[in-house]
Amino acid sequence: MKTLKYDEFLFESMKNEDVIIAYVNGATKASSKHLYIEKASKDTYGLKNYGTWLLYKTKEGDWLLNTKKYSVTTSKIQNYIKRNLTGINYIETDDEGIKTAIDIDYKV
Repeated sequence: MKTLKYDEFLFESMKNEDVIIAYVNGATKASSKHLYIEKASKDTYGLKNYGTWLLYKTKEGDWLLNTKKYSVTTSKIQNYIKRNLTGINYIETDDEGIKTAIDIDYKV
């Protein structure tokens, strides 16, 4: 059985909405069971669920939200994200659109 350090326990016990709030507010490390912040390029991070990019802030400061329909649970997470982006302009895209933006940021 793996023994968790305090900070690992803190991050692994977060709820999905806590992870979203952390990311929107600039955190580079946070996770729940399947939702987590991951390094996307040299200077950027994104929000992933089960390996699918859901939210990404580009180097230029543009927010990209994956609005493609997946499961009921992912739809709930996408709605949490929208609520936490209130007042922030974002571009609706899909996982491939976010991957393209990451590739562009990586090359810059």
